Amino acid sequence: MSAENAITAVVVLTQRDIYQANVAIALSRRSRKRRIISGLSTGVAIAFLIHLELLRFDPDAPWWPALLAGAGFVLIFELAILGLLIRVAASYSARVLVRSKPTALEQLTYTFSSGGSSWVGPTGSGTFEWRTFVRIQETKEQFLLYPQRGLANIVPKKSFQSDADVEYFRQLIRENFKGELHLLL
Repeated sequence: MSAENAITAVVVLTQRDIYQANVAIALSRRSRKRRIISGLSTGVAIAFLIHLELLRFDPDAPWWPALLAGAGFVLIFELAILGLLIRVAASYSARVLVRSKPTALEQLTYTFSSGGSSWVGPTGSGTFEWRTFVRIQETKEQFLLYPQRGLANIVPKKSFQSDADVEYFRQLIRENFKGELHLLL
C-alpha cells in the first residue's frame, strides 16, 4: 500500500454502532424489488382469501373491501411488524455480541489506500485487497464492508478525522472496488 494516498480510520465501535449495522445488514438482505413483489403477492393472496370468505356470507360481495384489507395487512406487516422484529433482533444480537465478545468494542486502526487496506488491533492485524469484499454499503452513519453476504466490517464515519476524509474514502471505493456498491452520494 502506498503511504502517500492512504487514509486512516480509528474505529472504536459502540453497541449502538453494531445495532445500526445489524439493522442495515438485515434490511439489505431483501432488495426493494423483492420486497415489492413479495408484498404484492402476499396482498393479493390475502385479498383473495378474504374475498372468498366474504362470498360465503354474501354471494354478491364486492371485491374492493377484500383488496383494501389485503393491502392494509401488507402495509402493517411490512412497515410495523417486520420493521419492529428486525430492530428487536438487531438490538438483541448487538447486546449478545458485546457481552460474549467484549473485544468487539476495542480500537481498530484501518489504513485504506488504492491497493486495499490494513488493520491493526489489540488482538491481531491483517491486510486485504479491495476484491476481498463482495459488497460495500454506505448508510447515514457508517460504511459496511462485506467480505461475505450477511457479514460486514463496520467503519463508522465518525472514525475518520474529517468530512474530507470521508469523501476521499468514497473516492477510493469508487476507483478501486469492482463489486456491488451502494454509496449515498
